[in-house]
Amino acid sequence: MYLATIRKTGLAICLGAFAIACARGQAGTPKIDVGQSSTASNQKISILDQVGIDQHLNQRIPLEAQFTDENGQTVYLKQYFGRRPVLVTMVYYQCPMLCSQELNGLTSSLNVLSQFNVGREFDVVTVSFDPTETSEMATESKKKFLERYRRPGAAQGWHFLTGAKPSIDSLTE
Repeated sequence: MYLATIRKTGLAICLGAFAIACARGQAGTPKIDVGQSSTASNQKISILDQVGIDQHLNQRIPLEAQFTDENGQTVYLKQYFGRRPVLVTMVYYQCPMLCSQELNGLTSSLNVLSQFNVGREFDVVTVSFDPTETSEMATESKKKFLERYRRPGAAQGWHFLTGAKPSIDSLTE
């Protein structure tokens, strides 16, 4: 019992460190166009003033929120919670830049965790921000990232979901 608690705590710390590393990687100082003077190279682009992280500590996610899994089946978030720790990632499946980088980074980090396996010690639930994305897109993303992860049993523990705007909004709030 004590060893299981230590392992879960260690896993939570590793996943937390990964999340911080991803957030820091995405929050780097932006580059200014070459056409601008060199004195402006340390200035922040104004649109980035609107970017931030809003912490909602001690808030619960809406476990009753309804989504569609990669197989086209209706699911509820509560189906994925209660057995073991869950890492929730929010992405666009058809994202040209950062979202695929987030999942690439996640997969690389998961591959390093040799003693912890998706589907055995913890689960991953990846949810699309975009209500127009389909379960077929989720299927393709799952296939792509499971090939990169290369661990037996991961398909049962890594879930790729899509949903309607109200469900997505309830989760992202």
